[in-house]
Amino acid sequence: MSKVAQAGLVIPKARRAFALFLKERSCVKPGASKLEFAAEMKKLGKIWSSLGDAEKAPYQDQSNAEFLARRTALLQMGVPLRRIT
Repeated sequence: MSKVAQAGLVIPKARRAFALFLKERSCVKPGASKLEFAAEMKKLGKIWSSLGDAEKAPYQDQSNAEFLARRTALLQMGVPLRRIT
């Protein structure tokens, strides 16, 4: 059992920029069919790939902030992290 689980804390996973984009733009409701979900993912994937760097920047900044916040929280709890080389 990890130290995070032992402490009873839940630290949400950090999300990638595309996941944040999907969360903001997706119109598919929970419980929708797989076909509806797949069609929405294809549509949003095409939109994401057509966006320029300036349009993707807010999502990437938010993603970086989430990863940094998660890393900081884990370090404060004394959870060992992998080394980044």
